[in-house]
Amino acid sequence: MGVVRGVPTDWTDDEVKTSISVPIGCGDILKVRRFKRKVTSNGKTEFVPTETVVLTFDGQVLPKRVFLCYNSLPVNLYIFPTIQCFNCCRYGHVKSQCRSTPRCFRCGQGHSGDRCTVEESVCCLCSGPHCATDRKCPEFDRQKGIKETMAKNCLSYGEALKLHPPITKSYASVLMSSPPPSPSIEYNSNLSNNSNRSYNKTVYLKPKAPPKHGKGYDRVAHSELVKDYNAPQPENGCALNNHDPNSLFNIPIKDLIIALITSLSKSNLVSLPSNVAIPNNSIQESNSQNGSKLSSVAVELPQH
Repeated sequence: MGVVRGVPTDWTDDEVKTSISVPIGCGDILKVRRFKRKVTSNGKTEFVPTETVVLTFDGQVLPKRVFLCYNSLPVNLYIFPTIQCFNCCRYGHVKSQCRSTPRCFRCGQGHSGDRCTVEESVCCLCSGPHCATDRKCPEFDRQKGIKETMAKNCLSYGEALKLHPPITKSYASVLMSSPPPSPSIEYNSNLSNNSNRSYNKTVYLKPKAPPKHGKGYDRVAHSELVKDYNAPQPENGCALNNHDPNSLFNIPIKDLIIALITSLSKSNLVSLPSNVAIPNNSIQESNSQNGSKLSSVAVELPQH
């Protein structure tokens, strides 16, 4: 819905609807409603039409301007007004359309507010120290925000209502409505053990200190504990390094392999494979025993 100003007052709503052209990409005009101004003269009230109309477009795209009689008229977003009933103090309807029981806008009781004689007003909507019809009431700002959300996001009242939580009784209003504490009352630590203490007494109690957290992981202390630790050696000696200088673990692997091949070559029970290279020492000894002349260089034979 958009507001357009500058429309002649002698035109009817149907003539305005058929004469206005909409830019390409926007929906057609579904409804035209003209604003009227209330005028009272000589005790007689009448509504005079104005040059402002509200156009309802088909779709969710609001054009920036419309064209009427070779004129370009700007279009502004229309936001529903925030209306309140003076009979039940609720929003969304007026007194002539109200079906609820009367409720006083001064004290919130079940009578008309015109006959109420209370000195201090209490809002029946937010429990604040003001009348329910006051524009400073938080409920009025909430209803106004709901109408803006409906207009800007093209939402229904029920959908926009979920985005604005209801007004609750605030802590500040509780302190303002409650009487101040008497200066003769002493607030000490014994009040914490009293189960019948009032709400005002608990407000002035000293808050408890937050609990102290335990010490976390200390990297320096952990390194001091493990740097000088000597684990006992197991019996099999597999998990830790063997510090015995005569152990086989301290001999290089190359020497172990040469010693193994040499021992196998000297044994008559075990025959070496054809592709095993014989060390120089074992080749020279076998040559001297067999009387044959072989090369002193170890050569690996190809596999067959």
